[in-house]
Amino acid sequence: MHFAFGRNDKMTAKTAKSTSKRDDAKLVVFVVYADVVLLDLAGPLQVFSYARDPANNANGYECVVVSVDGGLIETNTVIPIPSAPISSIAGRAIHTLVVVGGDGAVTSMDDSALIRAIKTLAASSMRVCSVCSGALVLAATGLLDGKRAVTHWNDCQMLADRFPNVQVEMDPIYIKDRDL
Repeated sequence: MHFAFGRNDKMTAKTAKSTSKRDDAKLVVFVVYADVVLLDLAGPLQVFSYARDPANNANGYECVVVSVDGGLIETNTVIPIPSAPISSIAGRAIHTLVVVGGDGAVTSMDDSALIRAIKTLAASSMRVCSVCSGALVLAATGLLDGKRAVTHWNDCQMLADRFPNVQVEMDPIYIKDRDL
């Protein structure tokens, strides 16, 4: 099962559901797990789905939503998210890896299969980021060690306590530290 979003010159509901992909599109991978916040996925997914390549006005990104095993992932709403298994993108170069946030981050940061999979994906990614409490899951991989990070204000202390090698900042809306 492969979910790619945005391909044609004009974004419509039909193109947003397209499963075809362009060879020159940059791969953006969204990692989800049980109890993600729908907005933490939908907001960034919408931005990448509408991003245009100025050279040909086509969508410049191929967006794929993945989870460890694939299938429907429950969100914090009544709407589940379809996902492809992480193994479906094995070996592909990833432009942007996004770890989505949600209440399930607290449990997911202890999911060894998920943490191993994210570390593997990050190794083939040009840049890695998280949305909101996805920083907890990203920190569990060790990728944030020695780097500055931020998360939802309600989770900053947990991030600092649980991952003392991460330089947690409480106030910024976002932080860019090298490729993270």
